[in-house]
Amino acid sequence: MKTPDYQQRRPQDRNGQSVRRVVRRLPVSLRAGAMALCGIALAMPVTVRADAGEGSPLFDQYCMACHGPDARGVDGLGVDLVRSTFVSGSSSAVLVEFLKEGRLPDDPASVTGRPMPGFSWVTDGELQAIAEYLKSQAGRD
Repeated sequence: MKTPDYQQRRPQDRNGQSVRRVVRRLPVSLRAGAMALCGIALAMPVTVRADAGEGSPLFDQYCMACHGPDARGVDGLGVDLVRSTFVSGSSSAVLVEFLKEGRLPDDPASVTGRPMPGFSWVTDGELQAIAEYLKSQAGRD
C-alpha cells in the first residue's frame, strides 16, 4: 500500500537544505533580511568580487533589507548607519569583526533590542568592502 503524499516526510538534511532552497529563490537583495527576520544565519556561497569600489552592491545584497537603500535605517529593523556614532567612530577592522559576529538583542550595546545577524560566511574581502562603504556614508547629510 502506497503512503499518501501528505503523509510522506519531506526530505531535509541537518543543514536546513529546504530552508536554503527557499531563501535562494528570493531576490538577492532580500536574502539577508529574510534570514535576519527568521533568525537564521545560513552559509550560502555567493560569488561576488569585492574590489574596493564594490561596497555599495554588497551593502545592497546583505544589508539593505534592514538598513534601507540609503543606509538610513528601516523602522523596526535596522538602525540609521549614516548617523551611527558606532560606524563613524569605529575603524574598518572593528566594523568587519562586528559584521562577522553580529549582536544579540540583549547586548548592552544594542540600541534597538533586535538581533543583528552575524555574516561570518561572507568573505573578509567582502566585509572589508562593506565596512569601507559604510565609513564613506557615515555623516553624509
